[in-house]
Amino acid sequence: KRKVAGLAPLTRAQFEEREARGVREAAAAAASQQRGGKLSTAERREAREARREAKLEAQARNPRSKAAQHAATSGLGEEDYLSHKLKQAPAFDLGCDLFSRHKSESLEANLAHMAREHGFYLPYLDYCTDVAGLVHYLQQKVYIGNVALASDRTFHSVEAVQAHMRAKGGCRVSLEGSEEEYGEYYDMQGLAAGSPLWEVEE
Repeated sequence: KRKVAGLAPLTRAQFEEREARGVREAAAAAASQQRGGKLSTAERREAREARREAKLEAQARNPRSKAAQHAATSGLGEEDYLSHKLKQAPAFDLGCDLFSRHKSESLEANLAHMAREHGFYLPYLDYCTDVAGLVHYLQQKVYIGNVALASDRTFHSVEAVQAHMRAKGGCRVSLEGSEEEYGEYYDMQGLAAGSPLWEVEE
């Protein structure tokens, strides 16, 4: 059955653990029937613990899960963590949507798609001197760092951060308060001159 389903064969230890779990469950069910179908407190606790362990085991086998990412990155130094994130990141280019897996044929088509589908616009576009550089930087934040653009929260995968941004209305970038981070992509002097409320600190 496992071969037909495309699953890897079980090791002897895994098989014996499953057999032992089946025997324990059968014994608990038999004891429960003798008492009229009710489980004792200890049996309920044991069943709950077995379900929790099975769930954690299944999550750990999925390399994209939060549990697997935590296990893989806990204890790593800064350089090793960055190297791990770079290896795990999917390939992306300027046509890749920041908020979903959609891919456009060009940067312009991508910006049009994100505006239409997610309501995303680059702030102060008239003063943006490097649109491609800014979009690439935002993609690095999302695809490599798994960081939400509006809240700066970090997630365990690209899918998780994109789902968060869509669900929480975080499909936006704010230049105000983030001048240090995004200033290199803008003509900040021109923006200050063109906007009486904008101040550029010398």
